[in-house]
Amino acid sequence: MKLAAVDIGSNAARLQVSSVLSVSGEPKFKRLEYLRFPLRLGHDVFTNQCISIENAQCLIRLLQAFKILIDLYDVDAYRVCATSAFRDAVNKQEIVRRVQELLNISIHIVAGAEEAELIHEAIHHLLDKYASYLHVDVGGGSTEVSLYAGLDKIASRSFDLGAIRILEDNDATAAWEAMQAWIIHQKQYLPDIPIGIATGGNIRKLAQLAKRGIKKPLTLKKLEEVRDFIASHSLAERVNSLELNPDRADAILPAIDIYSTVMRCGGVEKILVPDVSLRDGIIQVLYKAIRLRTTSLTSTD
Repeated sequence: MKLAAVDIGSNAARLQVSSVLSVSGEPKFKRLEYLRFPLRLGHDVFTNQCISIENAQCLIRLLQAFKILIDLYDVDAYRVCATSAFRDAVNKQEIVRRVQELLNISIHIVAGAEEAELIHEAIHHLLDKYASYLHVDVGGGSTEVSLYAGLDKIASRSFDLGAIRILEDNDATAAWEAMQAWIIHQKQYLPDIPIGIATGGNIRKLAQLAKRGIKKPLTLKKLEEVRDFIASHSLAERVNSLELNPDRADAILPAIDIYSTVMRCGGVEKILVPDVSLRDGIIQVLYKAIRLRTTSLTSTD
């Protein structure tokens, strides 16, 4: 079985195609294709509250290209999800209708709580029942924070803070304060000091620069050292010397500031950076829905 997920974010739109393998009777998802295109819809929405005509046209062309690849891979099922920028855009329904009419593609606008749940699907296999965790996913327009006592999620919340919001001066002081107060309040219910789990494109890039990841965790001190190292370079140097994509070069610092704030509030000492994302969660939920539907049809027969 082959499944695909499209994530239309505030900074970029991404396509992932995965095959579903069976290992000892359990599903394993193998990534076959990944494409990322920097639309930066958040620039439009966080400054003018709507997606521009130019970016809407670009999105339609991009989804058309993604659909061609999905068809070439002979994908069994796919889902297109849009997050923070789409949630806030006043013209979102108009664009959803145009995409449906022109391409026969349905865009599902994901609420903050659902986004957190999709990311949970991507990371739950990493959890140890004897440990506590603070998970943070930072996107262009929103940040999802969840706390776990072992395998149990005890609290989760989405905040209107993201790298592109900060770049566009759309991050309200109240949002920062609410996020910090919420984390400080919720961490008291954890039985011990949490391990950090950080997801999102910016933290994965930082982990690459720091030569850390899931097997070799980042310390908060190392995270902030690498942040200062990146900040010591101009935008041009980040692109040419550090080999960051142009749309990553300006967004990575505000994103890291969010990660750092969350970790400090949560009392985190080390951070795991797994190579998983919202797309993995979308694909896993899609797979479960297909299996449930297949099981229901079989039992009915």
